[in-house]
Amino acid sequence: MNTLKTIRLWLESDADITQFQRLNWDIADVSIRLAEKLEQRVAVSSFPTLNYAFDQRPSRATAELAFGEITAYGIPPFPGSKSTADVLKDILREYGVSMTGNKDALLRKLAQLASERYDNRRDELDGYFGENRFVRISSMPAKIERFPLLDDEPLLCNLLLSMYALKHLRASAVLDPTHENTTYTVAQLAHALLLGKVGVKGAFLRVG
Repeated sequence: MNTLKTIRLWLESDADITQFQRLNWDIADVSIRLAEKLEQRVAVSSFPTLNYAFDQRPSRATAELAFGEITAYGIPPFPGSKSTADVLKDILREYGVSMTGNKDALLRKLAQLASERYDNRRDELDGYFGENRFVRISSMPAKIERFPLLDDEPLLCNLLLSMYALKHLRASAVLDPTHENTTYTVAQLAHALLLGKVGVKGAFLRVG
């Protein structure tokens, strides 16, 4: 009798997880006569162990990220509008910038200084973040590391890193040196950060 190849399916209990059943399959020979009966609808095929009336919705897969096994990077706070005028003057003094004027004037001078230092360190920042890819996560792990950058500018490094992150975050998630946000100029961004109008929230994970 002529036969054709078809797939045979069956369920059997999982040896490791007894509350689950494993779907198995193989190739089986079916007689042409049975196939003809099926096409003529004078016979039907069924799987007795399957419940056709039960609407089983797919389960949701979840995952938890164990921060203890990876390194998360963050940008610590930096002096700004909530700092005293003396703190702002100390930074300006370190860079040889005039310290005259009220607090608003000091913040504008500090923003201009940060803009100039940002331009000066841009190649270094591009190089590091071009070789090391990071994505932002909204949660803040209990333990974070500083980016290994700008250690020679301890008074401005966190402000400069915040500027770079906001300038180059794609879709608020991927730190991409080839992408640049143009909402603010560099000086405007520095001033907005110092005033607390914008900020970098969350932490960064290295992905490549």
